[in-house]
Amino acid sequence: MKDESEVKRVATPMLQHTERSSSEHDIKPVHSAGMKKARPGSGMRSRGVGGPVTSSIEPKKSSKRSYRKNPTGYSVSPPEQSSTISSSLSSPGKSSDTTKNKLKDFGFCFKEADSDQQSYLTEEPDLLNDVRQTKSKSNLTDQKSLSSLSDKHDNVYLNNSLDRSSSRRSRSNSAKQKDLAGSKVMADTHRSTSPKKTFGDLEMDDVDDLEEDLGEIQLGPSFMKSMKYVDARPLTLKKASELKSLIFGSPSGCFNEEWMKQGFPFNDRPDLEFGIVQHKGGSCGVLASVQACFLQNLLFMDDRIISPGDLRPGKREQNKCLAKTLAKILWQCGSEKRVILSMPSGKVQFTTGGRYKGDSLTETLMLYHFTSLPDLEEYLNVNIGFFINPTGNGVVVFLYSVIFSKSLEGIIDEMDEPTNQLMGHHNYCTQEMVNLILTGRAVSNVFNDIMELDSGTGPKCILKGLNKRSDVGLLSLFEHYGSCKVGSYYKTPRLPVWVICSESHFSVLFSLKRNLLSDWKAERNFDLYYYDGLSNQEEAIRLSVNTIASCPPSDDGDLVPPLEHCIRTKWPDALIDWNGTEPIL
Repeated sequence: MKDESEVKRVATPMLQHTERSSSEHDIKPVHSAGMKKARPGSGMRSRGVGGPVTSSIEPKKSSKRSYRKNPTGYSVSPPEQSSTISSSLSSPGKSSDTTKNKLKDFGFCFKEADSDQQSYLTEEPDLLNDVRQTKSKSNLTDQKSLSSLSDKHDNVYLNNSLDRSSSRRSRSNSAKQKDLAGSKVMADTHRSTSPKKTFGDLEMDDVDDLEEDLGEIQLGPSFMKSMKYVDARPLTLKKASELKSLIFGSPSGCFNEEWMKQGFPFNDRPDLEFGIVQHKGGSCGVLASVQACFLQNLLFMDDRIISPGDLRPGKREQNKCLAKTLAKILWQCGSEKRVILSMPSGKVQFTTGGRYKGDSLTETLMLYHFTSLPDLEEYLNVNIGFFINPTGNGVVVFLYSVIFSKSLEGIIDEMDEPTNQLMGHHNYCTQEMVNLILTGRAVSNVFNDIMELDSGTGPKCILKGLNKRSDVGLLSLFEHYGSCKVGSYYKTPRLPVWVICSESHFSVLFSLKRNLLSDWKAERNFDLYYYDGLSNQEEAIRLSVNTIASCPPSDDGDLVPPLEHCIRTKWPDALIDWNGTEPIL
């Protein structure tokens, strides 16, 4: 053998020795007209019929090795040293010790034949980068296992164990087919029971279902996935300052931790899979408004008969319906013409300065412009994992997108006072914010149309309300106390879903009767379902409402649930039964 410092070439295939008649080995080379004879150093190769390849390569001259198949389906890679193999070695019938010694002189490591009368020319595993896998059918299974590694590692040969290589190659085709069939059955039954494949020191599991197994795992920060080309522009310092001034009244305002770590995660309790979970107070106005619109899309998008079973959507249906809901809200805010979706990019887009106070999120935003609702919905569906992250920034980023889609100027123009802001005291949502999400208009009131107040000597004060019937309604406890007037556009929406405003908290009330608001007979006796994402409720709350029977008068000392007061602003004196559930006071 050569010195260890010398480069050692590799020969992976085997020479299969078969008995042939002497007439097959006494064939003289015949050159056709116009074809040059092989000369030493030319790199051309010749072989006898069925015999091994012979070659002659000049020293100090590198050439790309090529492989030619012989009738047995194998090929031989010659050593890289200058040599001319004797023609006597071309004879497949000779397997004497002299032949073996001559092969060893040329840099090959010759192993004894196994029970199948096969001999192998194998390498001493020093250089792995030059090894090429054989294309024979007997190694097809191993090639498929290594194909996923070939792009990154340039077909690095992973077999550093010659014994494993020999045993694997010596298996018969029938045994291989049985192994493949057995592996396929086990993989179909349970992927985790599939046998591991070993390549030297590397051990590989079955990774066919890797994408399915890891599809819902959140690895690191959630940044946007680029599904197709979208008009994307970075947020500027000027725009960010105007954005925060509209929300907080000052560029130095920031969301608190309750807002910054709130997404749109779904409830995993039985019969509550339709609900979005709120961790802490503050963002309930956004969450309840999105929840109401989500129920609209989940229950009333087709003409099917609705049942309580529809309130148990699977994860795939949850994500798809949420993407549709967010897209329709944004599309409505953009006057059904264009949407500006804000998403974090993972790096700062502008340098903070002046009165602006950074929050590590707003400075990273990119603004994506859409002019097609299907494209927007598809894009949100791809990136829905960002929004359903329980402790992510989904709520804040969505609120930013609502504001950008409506435009800052459009929001200010629709408010009663241009100095109003979207965030109220104690980081609670204002009525303008809730109206913007439910109706696409940031008006300051909940009554119908507009109201003019004559101030005497000065100009009239115009108060703005809803200009049309809403798809989703709203009922307020403040109306029970006489502090405001909820118009019919909110009290009688197109669909039986309402956002409940009870003091400083927002929740959702809905019915499964599609015709509840279109057929007066349906309003005699009906059920309403109540959901509060912050209350940590353990089961669906069903209330039975009877508008025929009158509610008995209550004393001033009686405690009446605020929810009942809200319901009676729509159905006065209705009798309400909690069906065994403890009333929420």
